[in-house]
Amino acid sequence: MWSYPACVASGIVLAAITQWVWLRASHARRALNRTLRQRSVPQELLRELADARTCYNARAYTATVVMVRRTLEAFCAIEGYDDQPLYTSLRALEEDGRLSPMFCKWAHSLRVLGNEGAHFTGKPVKRADASAALELARALLEYRYVLEAQYEKFAQRRLEDGMTA
Repeated sequence: MWSYPACVASGIVLAAITQWVWLRASHARRALNRTLRQRSVPQELLRELADARTCYNARAYTATVVMVRRTLEAFCAIEGYDDQPLYTSLRALEEDGRLSPMFCKWAHSLRVLGNEGAHFTGKPVKRADASAALELARALLEYRYVLEAQYEKFAQRRLEDGMTA
């Protein structure tokens, strides 16, 4: 651990660390936006997921999974399912055919992990769980907002050409 003889030096180090964390967060947001092709994914979701990535980069794994859960809540709200508990919203998305059973299962796993992060259990959230939560959330957003749109364009083009998709 570092030690400094004066509070002034500690203040300078704190400022440098704060700057580094801010730069890492900015980089994480830019990288995430590129990865998810920001033209398709709602900005609110990109912001929430980027905040989760920032927590992960800061090794705050409990905060990471809570932010991933928050991303799920934002996803449900944007899809029009925001007036009920997250569990019910995810079920409704699946029942209405707006979320495949596989992605619904993933989302429920992320919801449970987020609950474990939000409520004291005495057990720390593991790095591997936080990493997996980020990847699963990213995959969910990419599937819903990027891949589905790509398929729709493909299907429309095929239809216009007199072919079936």
